[in-house]
Amino acid sequence: MILDIDVKPGTSAADLPPSLAAYRRWSAGLEHFHRNAFREAIPLLLDAARLDSSFVSPVFWAGIAYSALGEPAKADSLLLAANRARDRLAPADRALLDAELAENRGDWGGALSAGRDAVRLAPRNSVATLNVSWNAMRTNHPSEAIKALSRFDPQRPPILQYPPYWEVLTQAHHQLGDSVGELEAAERGRSLHPGYAPVLFAEARALAALGRGADALRRLEELLDRPTDPFYTRGELIWLLGRELQEHGQEDAARTAFARALRWYDARPAAERATPARRGRRAEVLYALAKWEEAREHFESLWAERPGEPNPIGDKGGLGLSRLGEVDYLGYLGALAARRGDDAAARAADSKLAELRQPHLLGRHTYWRARIAALRGERDHAVMLLRESLLQGRTHLVLHAEADFASLRDVPEFQALARPRG
Repeated sequence: MILDIDVKPGTSAADLPPSLAAYRRWSAGLEHFHRNAFREAIPLLLDAARLDSSFVSPVFWAGIAYSALGEPAKADSLLLAANRARDRLAPADRALLDAELAENRGDWGGALSAGRDAVRLAPRNSVATLNVSWNAMRTNHPSEAIKALSRFDPQRPPILQYPPYWEVLTQAHHQLGDSVGELEAAERGRSLHPGYAPVLFAEARALAALGRGADALRRLEELLDRPTDPFYTRGELIWLLGRELQEHGQEDAARTAFARALRWYDARPAAERATPARRGRRAEVLYALAKWEEAREHFESLWAERPGEPNPIGDKGGLGLSRLGEVDYLGYLGALAARRGDDAAARAADSKLAELRQPHLLGRHTYWRARIAALRGERDHAVMLLRESLLQGRTHLVLHAEADFASLRDVPEFQALARPRG
């Protein structure tokens, strides 16, 4: 894979295209990909594959892009196609393909193991190293993620051209509870990529954890002036910051952030506000603001309007943020029922979630059952469901800053699940 400028023949460049036109499309696609502009990357990558049917790497990368967008069925199709031609890939790339196939199954441990193999086969392959760092975090091994990232100089290519490096590094420090290290990394990343919104968010998140809520809110206002990010909207990042402030006991600052997120959604153009994606995210903010009845109206409407086919959902975002879908609408309705003491409605939602069998859930339905159980005061059952959701493919990234788990904070089994493993 020619993200690496020092790639050596026989390591990660075995699948070189004989066609210059195919190479140019592939290269342009990768440039978009590594800016998280996955929608723009996919047609370029697929064009490269069409220009030369023997060229496997673009198919592989397009599959990864679809997976990142939360469209696992399309990702599966392309990844399996690449797997059928895996003999055309270099050994390290085959290991990376195995890692991606494991990720799409929610087998984060298997993905981490395959990624380690890729690093062993191609120690200077930055893609393999970044893959290991992401999956180390998802399996609650943030120290391994930091160690992997330290192999490269972020001020030189190829990492200099990959701003999400700082998203991984700051998240790993955050998982370790190292807020000072997170803040230092965020400030360094911001100096190199001043327009990259997630690294400014990481700076605000570190400040929140350090008890500097006012400073965190000032970073939030700076965030609103940054160029849009292809992976996170401003409303989503503001909501996430509110959750961090809430997690660290700064309730007034958290409410300020949630109210600011609500204003952001309300200021969107009418056509955008009407989309299920925006309506769902706005309802999440209402939930965070404890506007239970208003949130319920929105989620009931979204649930009633569901298209009749499962909305594919993934769980691979660096901040634990995935597309909302029907599972989430039902989960929120169950959580809202538990909060208002409607036990029959909460149990009905739990039963529907338990019956779900659609592909690519990655433990999301069981995670919602854990949230509902926690809100109903069933602490042991909630921890059991939470553990099950992790086995099904939910990542450890979602355990942090979840207000619905407030009743579990002093449960030793919950603490053990959340504690970093290394």
